[in-house]
Amino acid sequence: DANKLLKGSEKRKLIRLTENLIVITDDMKKLTSSLSSEKSETFFEQLNTIIDRVHAVDEKLLRDFLQEEGIRARIF
Repeated sequence: DANKLLKGSEKRKLIRLTENLIVITDDMKKLTSSLSSEKSETFFEQLNTIIDRVHAVDEKLLRDFLQEEGIRARIF
């Protein structure tokens, strides 16, 4: 029996670990179900489109544009 093997603080640690695992799996269930929504699919399609467009932009041209606009960001 686990009760005989685990006593005192070890038993409390196991209970705490089990409770934390339950919380984590519940959170993961919520996350994965929200990723399957139509809204999420639309978001990821739009994000992929933006990424494709950024890859097509010339690095020097993009850097010059950002500096012209007064945006000081180190992205490359």
